[in-house]
Parts: sequence; structure tokens; C-alpha cells
Amino acid sequence: MSSRSSFSSTDEPDDTDSDTRATFDDEPDRREDEEIEIHTSVRSQQREIKSQSKDVYNRLRSIATDAAFIQRVREEYPDLALMPNARCGLWYCPLQDGVTTAYFKSTDGHTNNYKFSLRRPNLHVIPIIEEHGGIILVDSTRRGKLFPDALSKTVPIWCAVINTALGFPLPEGQESWLFTPPRSVSPSEHAVISSLIAGFVNSLRRSALVLPMLDKPLRPFWIHPQTTSLPSLASATEREFYPVLCVSASRQVEGTHEGLAQDWGAGWGYVQGAGDDEESWSEGLTPQLYWAHEAQLDTCSRSDLPELIRSLVEHQDQDATQGAESPSPIAAVNGLIAVGRHPLPIGADDTFTVTILASSDPPPTTEPGNFIFSLPSSFKHAQSDFQMHIVPTIASLSQQALSFGRSVVLADDTPNSEWAAPLAVILLQMFFDDNGRCLPSTPPDSALEENAWNGDERPVSPAFQVDVDKQSLTRRLQWVIQSRPAANPSRAQLKAVNVLFMSGPHQRRGGRRQGKG
Repeated sequence: MSSRSSFSSTDEPDDTDSDTRATFDDEPDRREDEEIEIHTSVRSQQREIKSQSKDVYNRLRSIATDAAFIQRVREEYPDLALMPNARCGLWYCPLQDGVTTAYFKSTDGHTNNYKFSLRRPNLHVIPIIEEHGGIILVDSTRRGKLFPDALSKTVPIWCAVINTALGFPLPEGQESWLFTPPRSVSPSEHAVISSLIAGFVNSLRRSALVLPMLDKPLRPFWIHPQTTSLPSLASATEREFYPVLCVSASRQVEGTHEGLAQDWGAGWGYVQGAGDDEESWSEGLTPQLYWAHEAQLDTCSRSDLPELIRSLVEHQDQDATQGAESPSPIAAVNGLIAVGRHPLPIGADDTFTVTILASSDPPPTTEPGNFIFSLPSSFKHAQSDFQMHIVPTIASLSQQALSFGRSVVLADDTPNSEWAAPLAVILLQMFFDDNGRCLPSTPPDSALEENAWNGDERPVSPAFQVDVDKQSLTRRLQWVIQSRPAANPSRAQLKAVNVLFMSGPHQRRGGRRQGKG
């Protein structure tokens, strides 16, 4: 009986049972309150992690730590060229003399989006590899991986395509020239990528890009901060390949999507891939500014750092002309069109110069024969002015300059020639045939009478002289990229160029272009 009395009766519940039921009835509300508190706490922690991961002090300390690792790798392979992969890699190593950046995008190695990009062929890297016997290619990732897809897949695709296109025989036991890091690329993914290489090679061979020659094939290797044993390389004269060392600068951080290791013993938190997405944290600081003032920035206190960065950013424009780079002549047209970046070096007296500045109001003064146009920074707002005003004006002026044998230099104030490159494509399409020969053109009578062009004449925009198709425009874009590897106009800008030529009477309708050989 005693054991049974411990169970409540369904017919006659006592007061204790009522209290018990009341307690259980309150339990869902209590659990809900506790869950709300937990979720609120988690969101608060996530906000704190995100805030700390964006903190410029944490970022610069992390970059300095990773740059020290890159320096140790460089000391192990002193004969190889140190090359950052744009843009993130620029934070971890200063540019060497005679070495530029590579531009291998992770999106070209994303699953089911594998690509050898003809817009980013990186052919300028090949002569540097040959000159130095190989490269140390530096990049990083903030997504909790050992390597960014640019290093684990895009670069291996590139090496395999270049080796195959150049006709190097496969090593014994190798089915293709594709090498991938086994910890980052599964055997099935490797097989899928390998099956695509032949198609990428055919696309490269059909393009207008000129592939530099190599006497040995390329071979990628992979290094990260947790690597226990670095690749052992024979001496440069004994190597049967050119090594492409793919180095991920940052150590892998587990357990947070922001890649922040909250170890505050030194007063700061380590951020994996700290150099990535610089617009969200750098406060105007650039990799070039960082390396120019590295010691000052690395020793600055957290409280003084924002003011130091503001001061450096404010003064960078005053020193910009000191580091002005020469424009890149387009080799396919014997340099008659060139693409550069504002500010240009002083002294190009034999050229007609056009500069487009984004968000410059008013544009700076210029000398006769050189023209500066200002556009809004947003392409959406600038497109109409670019097509309706700037293109016709520049086309007319360029026609005169070319007719008098003067070269045309196009420049803008963007690192990727976002305006100058599409404008170059337009002029190359209007005034040059598919073999790069300048089409016949007659200058205005008033200019001929003076027997010299002073840049002041502004005739109406010339009519398009030939039919156009997408292949023709693509060829000219490849001419630009071959000579100016950093050029990377947006898809929207290139689409606008296509619309400019592919609508109305300019569209090619099956005929071959004038001068086509």
C-alpha cells in the first residue's frame, strides 16, 4: 500500500499534486526564458567577435605576425621571387623590384565553377618565374581553411593548362599535369578538375593571348603556418621544373566564422586572413602605405593608431606623383594605345593623354593636348555620361592624334584600369583592324592646314568604320590584358561596351573584318 500511495490518484488529487502540476505547467515558460537568454548571449558574443575581428589594431598585429612567417619562408628559398596574390597577399609581403602581383581569383576554383580565366590569364607571371627559377606566391583566407581556393585549385589549374599548352610530356605515372593538395581537394574533385584541363587549353589556344615560352614545366607546392616540413628543392640548375610555392600566410583558426582567436594575453586577438576585405576595416590604409610605414604602424599603441592612420592617408596624395608608374603600351598595336594610372609621369610630350577620374570635383588643371574628365564613382551613375559624352569626345580627339602619328595614353585613378581599359577596347575596335593595323583616317581640313595638331580641334565623333561582333571585342580586351595584366574592368562596363557596338549599324553581319589575314 505504501508504494501505491506514493502515486497520485486520478480521482482525488491532493494539494501536493496541484502544486506539482502548477510547477510543471510553469516549466515551458521558464525554459523559453532561459533559451532567450542563451540566444541573446550568443548574439552578443557574435557581435563582440565581429567587432574585434574588424578592429584595425587586431588586424595589423595579425598581419605583422603572418608577414614574419612569410619572411621565414622567403629565407628558406632566397632565389625564388616573392609574389603577392592581389589583393589580400599584398598585406603580407612588399613588392620586390621587377616583380608585380599575380591575380588568381578564388572564384575560379570554386566547386563546379572551375575556370582558366582568359580575363585573368596571369601570363605576365611566366617570365618572372623563368627569370627567378620559380616564385613564392602569397595569399591568405579568413574562412577557417588552410588555403584559399585561389591557391588550392585556381593555381593548380593554371599550372596544368600552361604545361599542357606548351606541350611538356607528362611525368611517368601521371595522367595529367594537375597537382592539388590532398588535404584541401578530394580525389573525386581532383578527377573532375582534371577532366576540364583539355577544354581550358583549347580556349587559350583560340584566344588572342600570346603564351610566353618556358624551358621547364611548372610544379605547384603548398605551405601554411602549420606545415611541419617544407618542400625540399634541388638547386636551380638541377631542377626539372619551376616551383610555384603556394603559401597561405595565416594559421587556421577553428570554431568561429569570423576567424578570430580570442587570446588576449598580449592585448590583441589574432584574425585569420586579416588582410582580406580591406574596405571594411583599413580606414583608408593601403598595403603600400602599410609597408612604407611598417615600423611606425607595428609599434603604435591601440589608442594612437586611428590618428596615425588618418595622418598617413591624408598625406598619401601629396606623395602620389613620386611613385607614378609608366603607362603600359598595347603591344598588339605597336604602342599606339597605352593604358596607365593617374598620376602619370611627367614628360610624355609625344602623346595625347586622356585621364578619367572618379569622384574628382573639380578635376585638376592640365596642359593643352591632355584632357581630364570627371565621373561619379558609381558606374550606375557614370555610365550615361561615359557613353554619351566622354566616348564620342575622346574618339574624335584620338582620331586626330592617331592620324598625326601620336600615341594615345588612357589613364584613370583606379588600380584595375576600370575606365581606361574599356575605353582602350573602344578605341582599338574603332581605329584598328584584327591584326592591329591602324585603319586609314583623314584629319580635319583645319588641322591639315596647320600641318600640326595641337589638341584643340573637336570634330564630331567619327562613325564606326567596320562591323563588330563579340569575338572582335574580346580579342581587343585580350590585347589590353596581355600588355596591362592589372586591367580588370567590371562585367557591367564590358557589357556597356558590347551594347555600344552590338546595337544598330555597327553589328557585324557575317562578313570578315577589313584587313583580316
